[in-house]
Amino acid sequence: MKYIPILFTYTLASFSCTPMNLPDLGVITGGNQGTSSSKPRSIPSIPDLINKQYAPARPKLKRLTNGHYTVLENWRVNVSGKKFIVQKDYTSNGITAPQSIKNMLGDNVNAPETWTAVFHDWCFTQKNLTRLECDDLYIQLMKDFNISARKIQLMGATVKGYSIYKGN
Repeated sequence: MKYIPILFTYTLASFSCTPMNLPDLGVITGGNQGTSSSKPRSIPSIPDLINKQYAPARPKLKRLTNGHYTVLENWRVNVSGKKFIVQKDYTSNGITAPQSIKNMLGDNVNAPETWTAVFHDWCFTQKNLTRLECDDLYIQLMKDFNISARKIQLMGATVKGYSIYKGN
């Protein structure tokens, strides 16, 4: 399937989204519109503004030679109204699956699928969380990172099935 970009030109004055605490972009022009002597700025899309404001923080990870991941600095995660800090130097194997499946799902330091897998592994180290609670947080974090619904179904069902097998 090919995607064709569609371009729009806007002229907005005093664009402000203060109820959502988004930045005031001031006067924004596109194309040859407007008479301001300052350079025109392109307007960011509303999804870009919202994602910048509300998307979960991404971790800084390093992939080790054995394929595992190390968290390079404390990673603050807010999911389902709960706040967590994944500590610097925490190491995880990331997505637990054969390499071909990992490649299909997204297995690298820039993949939200890896970030959520690292968080899921870290959850298991927390004594106050059950496996099923960790699975629920994992699934919600995947949604928060806008991972595709099919991947969420696949990965979520896999971890929940394993937790039930393990007896929670």
